[in-house]
Amino acid sequence: MGRKSDLRAEIGRLRGRISEYQRNISDLLSRSERIRSKYNEIDFTNRRESVHDSAGSGAWTGQLNDEMQQRQAVMVQSTSGRLNEV
Repeated sequence: MGRKSDLRAEIGRLRGRISEYQRNISDLLSRSERIRSKYNEIDFTNRRESVHDSAGSGAWTGQLNDEMQQRQAVMVQSTSGRLNEV
């Protein structure tokens, strides 16, 4: 092979790699959008749950209300930790 042939072959290989990288970038951007969407959904729910007050609703009384608040705190803490990991 001549020098020009070698250069053309190398350019072809590099273009193939560029195409592969572009597909990978596109895939990662798509996944990033899905992750961001799920993150925002979970974060919204978590924020809403962290401020939910059941005491005034009349649905929970005494020990049940205390138990619900403890579970709520655990859930909010757990999802907050997972969101930070993301």
